Amino acid sequence: MQKEMQNKLTRLLYELNSLDKGKIRLKSLEAETGVCVRTLQRDINDIEDAGFPLTNPAPGVYAFMEGFSLERMKLSGAEASILVLMSEVASSLGGDFSKSFSALKNRLLTPEDTPFFIKFGGGELYKNSPITRTLEDSIRARMWVNVCYKGGKMACYPVRPLKLLWVEGFWYLLALTDDDKLLKFRLEKITSATLLKKSFPYNKNIEQILRQSTNIWFEKERPLAVRLEVSAECAKYFKNKIYFPLQKVEKEYNFSGPAAFTEILTSAGADCVTLANNHSHDYGDAGYADTKAALEAAGVCWFGTDAPAVWRSDDGLLIGFAGVAYSLTGDRYNQYVRQVETLKQYGCAAVVTVMHAG
Repeated sequence: MQKEMQNKLTRLLYELNSLDKGKIRLKSLEAETGVCVRTLQRDINDIEDAGFPLTNPAPGVYAFMEGFSLERMKLSGAEASILVLMSEVASSLGGDFSKSFSALKNRLLTPEDTPFFIKFGGGELYKNSPITRTLEDSIRARMWVNVCYKGGKMACYPVRPLKLLWVEGFWYLLALTDDDKLLKFRLEKITSATLLKKSFPYNKNIEQILRQSTNIWFEKERPLAVRLEVSAECAKYFKNKIYFPLQKVEKEYNFSGPAAFTEILTSAGADCVTLANNHSHDYGDAGYADTKAALEAAGVCWFGTDAPAVWRSDDGLLIGFAGVAYSLTGDRYNQYVRQVETLKQYGCAAVVTVMHAG
């Protein structure tokens, strides 16, 4: 495993340094390194997934997006290689670790003095023109610029240019007006850009706003908090994709029902049920106690992570039941072992384990 990681790190170092010099061709890299094109393509995918903006002008040909370089990002080839490798590891770990590493990676790849912010990598280069060069220079120098824009009608604006954004297939100029309003101009619709002899301080909040944005329709201020209650069918979409800044799932869908529903169990001939699952405490300890009381009143035995159960046949055969939820590690494993030992000591001829896990 260690040798495999070292080999990949060496490949990434070579590939990133090659990208920093210009276009690379996977077929040429294959001849130079002896590594097959399929493996090189996986490396390129990992580089792009790590947040490095790449273009793909022809099949098997890749380059950094114009204006991006390791030197400008203040990263060495070795540091960039480690960043790609750690991005892959962080993604596999998921959860808070992945989110923390993603925030760190964004800060490294989007320093304040770069005019670019790539929200989603893999776009086309914008045209290198006097307009785009003026915008890049004004962003770096933090100088006001007069922008003329042809939307529904022609209009000109003196603005503080902040970033050139690639979002959802388009390049935009992000800028602030003199009354602090945040504007986004489609780059191809800007007809002229003239530097003004007036500087402005950089707004550090912009970096955070951009990292938290989910599309181009964001504002400088977010005065509203929105809470949605959605069905189970809709909830999966919110769990798989971020649609709103700072989106989080506050509580999963709760299962509940009247105590009379125990008649469903008894009419079906259920003698014993498991309560070892991720919904047994949807309504806290009180709800869990109510569930157990309802089952006992209906003559249905129960078992869970907190207690086993014993079922006795008409001829006296004893069968033990133990419940496990989530995993069999640490304290959960020790608790399970104690339950099994208790059932054996009680004289059970067999122990049935019911596990609820994904």
